[in-house]
Amino acid sequence: MAVPAAVAAPDQGAAPVLDGPNPVGGVDPSTPPTANPTDDPTGSSTPGAADPTATPGEPEGTGTPTGAEPTPSDDEPEPGPTEDVGAPTPAPADGPVQAPSTGVEPQSPATGRAEGSRASVTQTEVPVLPPVREVHEALGGMSGVLGRASAPWRPEPRAGESATTTDRGFQMFEGGVVYTGGATVAVLGEKDRAHRARGGGLGELGYPRASSRTEAGAPAWTYQVFENGVVYESPVGLAAVVGVWNETHRGQGGGTGALGYPLAPVVDEGAAGAFQRFERGVVYRGSAGTWPVVGVADEVHRRLGGGTGSLGYPTAPLRMQNSTFGYQTFRHGVVYTSPRGTFPVVAPWTRPTDPRVGARVRSATPSPRRCGRADPSDTRSSSAGCSTTAPTGCTRW
Repeated sequence: MAVPAAVAAPDQGAAPVLDGPNPVGGVDPSTPPTANPTDDPTGSSTPGAADPTATPGEPEGTGTPTGAEPTPSDDEPEPGPTEDVGAPTPAPADGPVQAPSTGVEPQSPATGRAEGSRASVTQTEVPVLPPVREVHEALGGMSGVLGRASAPWRPEPRAGESATTTDRGFQMFEGGVVYTGGATVAVLGEKDRAHRARGGGLGELGYPRASSRTEAGAPAWTYQVFENGVVYESPVGLAAVVGVWNETHRGQGGGTGALGYPLAPVVDEGAAGAFQRFERGVVYRGSAGTWPVVGVADEVHRRLGGGTGSLGYPTAPLRMQNSTFGYQTFRHGVVYTSPRGTFPVVAPWTRPTDPRVGARVRSATPSPRRCGRADPSDTRSSSAGCSTTAPTGCTRW
């Protein structure tokens, strides 16, 4: 049996070489280090001691020498230039020795997947199945506006259906929600937040019927139609028009009609009723129904205090007697429109002294002259121009 040659002890007085490309211990980076015990500063080596710079998986007692180049033994062949893949990568003189790159990213203990990139999280984590998948991919997939799925599809069965037979449900993503059942539609961004704040698909708006659209003739406005209402969005804000307010708004032409776009949510005024304000008018809901007050009639009504003011809530829509004359009735009076202006007539049929009204206000001032009838309670109209609504009878005004 061959006797191993003695390993010469390193010269402790030799200074490391610092002018080469690798200033650590003067080791040539082109020559990988061999497995060798670490020399301690006293000149004695400790066999089997753990080297703190050793790569995990190497036998104990191996590592990067910090002194002069070791002399290989006769029984240990020198490794090739690319054989030792576990050897540390040489580092600059002012930095630590870096662990070698193995080409495998660190893994998350929770998922067992590589960390550090969005692409490393795949859709196998949360399944996205048809028909949601088609909408998700059409919107750019994981890199699109919806992003990554945050929960599986969840059923919301209709009456008479079960969770296993219904096609109605939703799946949540980072950027919105995709609803299925009848139509498969995504609700995104601020519209999604407004929809969920109102109960989502089972709330007052219901399920979406179509994707968000840009209003023709008003590119700054977008809207999305739901089962029971519409959500409008513009640079100045977002508002939902739901239920009877939506029906009345649509009856006036929607966002491009007489009322315009919504400016605020519904305001509750207690026992009196509630209202929602739009660009060119207000929709009121009171004991007499839900009616719009539009244009100059709305201006006069608001100057008199709105629904809780002297006129009260509307009891009917604006009615035109011909192309130029019209009127709208309220709980406590009437607003008349004509080429000469728009004027309120307020109970108890005396000229109001409210300073907010100004010169445009005109009310029925009782006159001693009657309509030629003996009975003052006779309120039938006559050619004399009598009021047919005054409680005191047929009074000329």
